Parts: sequence; C-alpha cells; structure tokens
Amino acid sequence: MKIQIENLKNNSGNILLELLDTNQKRIDGKSGTIIHQKSMIIFKNIKKGKYAIRYFHDENLIEPCAVKVASTVLRGEGGSNPSDLPD
Repeated sequence: MKIQIENLKNNSGNILLELLDTNQKRIDGKSGTIIHQKSMIIFKNIKKGKYAIRYFHDENLIEPCAVKVASTVLRGEGGSNPSDLPD
C-alpha cells in the first residue's frame, strides 16, 4: 500500500503516519521524509480492505512524543476515515 501526502507546508522534518483499521485500531506506523512538499510512505504485506490513516507533520523532529502533543502545538496534521472511502 502506497500513501502519498502532498501540499505540505514545507520540507522540514518528517511525516509520522499511522495505518488504522475500520475500528480506528492501529495496525502499523511509519515515518517518511519530505521532498518537494510531498512524502511517500509504503506499507508492505497489507491485506486488501478499507483503512484509515492519521498523520502528523513533525517539523521539529520530536518523533516519540509528536502524536501525543499534536493537539497542543501548531503543526500540520490530517487523516481519513474508512467510511469516507469508496467501496
């Protein structure tokens, strides 16, 4: 599974991304580098199905605690919901 995030604010830091199942349970997580305001993250051996993602633009490379403090700092974040995806 390839996930590309585009239109990032800048090239600083990394993207921290979580892959979630339809119950919002974490399946896997990875970080990706940013080049030309884009980041491509690849998950291998993922079964066919519906998934959601949650990502965070870690501009200052604070990785271990970035997801926990995301709501208190001003950085880019986004995600999806499996019910929003087409069948």
